[in-house]
Amino acid sequence: MTFENPNSIWMMILTFILASCGLMNVLPSEMDIQPDIEGAPRIEPTATAIPFTATPLPTTTPTLAPTLTATVEPTALPPTVTVTPTATEEPEVNAGYPLAIWLRVPTAIDEADLLFTRDVLAARLDAAEIPSEVVLVAAEDAENEEQIKVSTDGESDVVVPLLLEIGLLEFVDVPLDEMPEAGACILTAVQLELYPGVVFCEGATDTVYETAFTSEWVDAAALYQDEITGGAGVSVEFDPQRETDIFQLTLQRIGDPLAIVFDGVVISTPIIQSGFSTSALIVGIDNVLDASVMVQMLNSGQLPNPVELVGIKSYEVGSE
Repeated sequence: MTFENPNSIWMMILTFILASCGLMNVLPSEMDIQPDIEGAPRIEPTATAIPFTATPLPTTTPTLAPTLTATVEPTALPPTVTVTPTATEEPEVNAGYPLAIWLRVPTAIDEADLLFTRDVLAARLDAAEIPSEVVLVAAEDAENEEQIKVSTDGESDVVVPLLLEIGLLEFVDVPLDEMPEAGACILTAVQLELYPGVVFCEGATDTVYETAFTSEWVDAAALYQDEITGGAGVSVEFDPQRETDIFQLTLQRIGDPLAIVFDGVVISTPIIQSGFSTSALIVGIDNVLDASVMVQMLNSGQLPNPVELVGIKSYEVGSE
């Protein structure tokens, strides 16, 4: 190919360079060299253009996320609950006392009888200087037919005997040739009359002894302890209004045994040496504790009805 116009050569070279650099889609397939208006030849490339379709961006309306409105419900406070203790759910605070004792009085006739029994029990604990509270239990609150509740600061081994023993002191006539030994259990006419059906102790025979007089004639009692032997005893003072009767009874029994019996158990059987009327000394008691219990019972009176133990429960003082 011969170009008369040197400009055409440079045009071809330029076209080739642009095509090599990708600045042109295609190389020219043919060239028409035409002179421009001034007579200079002009290269007009003829090329097949690669179709390009511009995809318009979608016209979208932005959707804003909905505004969430949180509704906060106020925290409900738990309702105030009032717990009323029942017989099956004892309150943890036992009126400030570490020990509770429940009792039953099976032979009580009416509420007045229960009140009398309660008063005797309270008097015994008071005589023993044991801080306590003795109350009746309402029938609707009783779980095991208990009728009396004792809240106390004392020890159970001291308090329970004070509550359960009748406290009947008897001066009983016994034959000289058949004197019962100390610790023996005997049955008397007074026991059968005042407490029918009550078993005071175990091992009593069918022999029924007669009683000269009882603790009803005792005005006061005090603990006695022999400084030499260490033995325990009880000193009793008789009711001044009964001094004459007691003197006559003891005077008639000089040389005879007169058993001193407490709740059916023989404490001792002294031989009457002379008449007495104002006081007497009971010796032969096993220990100071038993003597103390007897003193407290004599000073507070004997129970009108036998009492049964229903239950015992310990508490921590100050617990809630």
